Amino acid sequence: MSTAIQASAVTHADILALSHRLLPQEHDLIFHTPFFSRLPRRRLYDPTRLRVSRVIISLTPTPGVYTAMSEDSRQSSVLFLHRPWQLERRRVPRGTLVLQSHTVFDALYTTGWNNAFADAHGVRNDGRICLKGHKGDPERAIGLVGRLEQPRKMREYAMELAEAFGGYETVWMGEDDERDAHTLVSLNAFTPEILDRVAALIPESLPLSGVICLTGATRAAGLEDAQKRGMGVVAVGHQRCEFWGIRYFAREVEKVFAQRLHVVVVDEPEPPRPPKAPKVTIATVDSLQGEAVTS
Repeated sequence: MSTAIQASAVTHADILALSHRLLPQEHDLIFHTPFFSRLPRRRLYDPTRLRVSRVIISLTPTPGVYTAMSEDSRQSSVLFLHRPWQLERRRVPRGTLVLQSHTVFDALYTTGWNNAFADAHGVRNDGRICLKGHKGDPERAIGLVGRLEQPRKMREYAMELAEAFGGYETVWMGEDDERDAHTLVSLNAFTPEILDRVAALIPESLPLSGVICLTGATRAAGLEDAQKRGMGVVAVGHQRCEFWGIRYFAREVEKVFAQRLHVVVVDEPEPPRPPKAPKVTIATVDSLQGEAVTS
């Protein structure tokens, strides 16, 4: 093989470097290495020596993911999953690297602290506020509050947001859908407590009715609270906002590596999960009371 071709080859190390740049706080990026449980421990995984010709990107390990990995055994793959936990490792071809990101990906590339989306939809760069703190983690980024570069009509802007995600679950704009929207609030969690925090960040000189909230799944309590405050709401649905993220991730990979590798996006809906087994109760004897109890 010529030196020119060797120089253009993409390695696992190149994919890892890009992934760390796109997901800067992801500390558990590698989910499965090519040699996971397959070779003696003395054989170390060296990402600089393994080439890749295909990157497969999906929310979960759907049937289409296994099909994509096995379509051409001559191509070495890197697989990126948002939720990897149901992956059947035995079905992963030898030599495949599997990467994952859940919380960090949610924060950066769905609805939340998604600066890439804000850049594309008229939010000013200066003055953006990152909402932090959720589920016991005070540093977890869950939202973005940003002024629009110029006021937009509520209906027009709401439809633009919904179209960017390919649809919506709920859009609520109130009686006056021709009023001006001045602030986009992009949220990973949509609760009255978080909307309290949002409202406290809006200057008194600006009406809350000019705030439009973008979120994933419709939450009844959050929707009701936003309506009482007069805020607009666009809830695009949980998987729609995740699909936006994997497509953006794919575009970034293509942008960096151009024609040097093939990018496959598997955008199948997540298969339904099997029902949880019912909890088994076992009768025991309470040694203190002498009575039968269940656990």
